[in-house]
Amino acid sequence: MGLEKILEKIQTEGDAEAKRIEAEIQSQADEIIAEARKHIDEKSENAKRETEMQIAAMRIQEISGAELDARKIQMAAEKEVLENAYLECLESMKGISHEKLVASAVARIKREMPDAVRIYSSKADEKLVRSIHGFEYGGNIECAGGAIAENKEGTMRLDYRYETIAAAVWGENLREIAGALFK
Repeated sequence: MGLEKILEKIQTEGDAEAKRIEAEIQSQADEIIAEARKHIDEKSENAKRETEMQIAAMRIQEISGAELDARKIQMAAEKEVLENAYLECLESMKGISHEKLVASAVARIKREMPDAVRIYSSKADEKLVRSIHGFEYGGNIECAGGAIAENKEGTMRLDYRYETIAAAVWGENLREIAGALFK
């Protein structure tokens, strides 16, 4: 009977060892599963934060794009208003008495370009310009008014057309004009 007791003892110890190993394996498995869950939760939280940041960035980008588009539209409209105002300015200059303005332009030409010999003007101002002594009439040019003078060689020109004068004044005062129009 001694053998049966030894076998029973070995069986009992083996069962106990198996249970201990099984418990240890189960404990390790639980730790691995808990670690995996923790890792999954961290990845999920990181992905959620990253997605939220991407959404926020996309919102900012969309808003910035919309603001830029709105600004472009506003600037185009302002440019159109300024261009129309400039054209109205030129158109209104046609109604001004040409005699004084042309006489003033010719007087400036004589001061600034004493060697001028030829003068050009619009068809409407031709008679007036021809009546001014000291210049050969060079011909008609397309303009609202004013004159262009040139030297004998034709190498230098002085431009006092209304359009040129208006463009210079407009350019010098554009900021002020835009400020007055778009307060």
